[in-house]
Amino acid sequence: MKRSSVINFCIVLTLFGIIQGWVLYSQFIKPASIKTTQAYLTGQSVAVGTPVSGIIKSVNVTEGKHVEKGQPLFLISQQSPLESSGETPIAVVAQQSGTVYNIEVTANSFVQASQILAHIVDTDPKGLFVEATLSVTPEQFSSITPSRLATVQGALLNNGDPVPSVITSVDLYDGSKHTVDVRLRLLADASVPNVETILKLPVEVTIVTGQQEKIALNPESAAAELPPASR
Repeated sequence: MKRSSVINFCIVLTLFGIIQGWVLYSQFIKPASIKTTQAYLTGQSVAVGTPVSGIIKSVNVTEGKHVEKGQPLFLISQQSPLESSGETPIAVVAQQSGTVYNIEVTANSFVQASQILAHIVDTDPKGLFVEATLSVTPEQFSSITPSRLATVQGALLNNGDPVPSVITSVDLYDGSKHTVDVRLRLLADASVPNVETILKLPVEVTIVTGQQEKIALNPESAAAELPPASR
């Protein structure tokens, strides 16, 4: 009976030690992390508009083509076809380098001033960024800060392999929903299949909230990569 009691005591003591060890590991040793699939990869996109009303004389670009900043994309005439042809058409140029998508006009069509003609997305890997919504507690929110490291992973991103990234900005905490919107910059070049994918590629973001070494951010480059959220 004594021996049985000693064995039972040892078993209980062992289980207690295992449980305590697991709690200690979970709370103090194992780094906690926050994951979200409410995230997408994109590039900075701009709309190409016309400064005047007129007729599209020519469309000098096609969908999916790369253009350089300042490259003429459209020529617009403010005269009717019956008027003199001595007019110099007005050129609408690309505001940034990137890939053209959503061309909304054709040659000989009439356009109004400020009408959107097309869009350009910056497809340079260094210009890609992630917008994500995290579900966090107020305590966790205190650890979500710019320069904190994270990983980004997606089936169509970098062949499915994780890409290191860094938080570049954090919005205000939404206490009613317990969420916060963050933006991240990729720290390594990542391959993506095509421009349509870059426009809004679903990804998963993992942020380690424990102690970690942070990196210094370049304020100018970070600001350039963070247009207003387009949710």
